[in-house]
Amino acid sequence: VIGCRYGDRVEAINSGSVNRKNKRVKKLGWAHILYPTPELWTLTLPHRTQILYTADISLIILELDLSPGSRICEAGTGSGSLSHAIAREVYPTGKLYTFEFHAERCQAATHEFLEHGIGDIVKCECRDVCSEGFGLMNEVNAVFLDLPSPWLAISHAKQAMSLHGGRIGCFSPCIEQVQRTVNELVLEQFISI
Repeated sequence: VIGCRYGDRVEAINSGSVNRKNKRVKKLGWAHILYPTPELWTLTLPHRTQILYTADISLIILELDLSPGSRICEAGTGSGSLSHAIAREVYPTGKLYTFEFHAERCQAATHEFLEHGIGDIVKCECRDVCSEGFGLMNEVNAVFLDLPSPWLAISHAKQAMSLHGGRIGCFSPCIEQVQRTVNELVLEQFISI
């Protein structure tokens, strides 16, 4: 299976049903070993929080105009579903700075990023970006906020964005969150909201 770009098909056997006299093995059929992708990870990841799924992730990546080499901040790492997809999109020269305020979730996500071979692209930090900011100045082309109060992070997102501008996206399930965020975007002089 090593070196197979898309995975491979292998015959599955039950080694417990070997007959010592005849050396027969019970065949169970075929197993498909697939190359790990962000889409497969989204379907199988351990849920530490609610997650974004492929349809939403695709639209987010499109609207943030991400491509190889993009630099992006994500606030609300959660289970890392979106982070994996962003890492693939910005690979090989881009960077994802992802922030999670919950220490255990941040530690678990960091471990998974390293285990999945994207630790050089993804930097995960435990930080409350609403009160502490991103700790970046004029460095990213895009910011994505998956937070309960995204309007509190808008001014910090503006500081993190490149002087040439960028895009900001928010995932907010309630209209009240959207209204407060839009009001803050207007106050911070964002355009094309």
